Amino acid sequence: MSSDELNALMDEHRLNVKKIAAMLHVSIGCVYKWKTGQRKISAMASAMLKERLAPQKEKVLRSGDLWGGR
Repeated sequence: MSSDELNALMDEHRLNVKKIAAMLHVSIGCVYKWKTGQRKISAMASAMLKERLAPQKEKVLRSGDLWGGR
């Protein structure tokens, strides 16, 4: 993920540096460096961010019941 892609994701989801840092358990300074292009975003951090921002799907048990749904 490039810094431009990160900035676009942040704009799309209305996230700031502090919220991204909390989501990924990294420092605010680290996210700022990703955002400005001073440091490359790791593949793991990129994948984790995309997973956390993806729409949540309902989990289905083998019996067909929804997980946690009643």
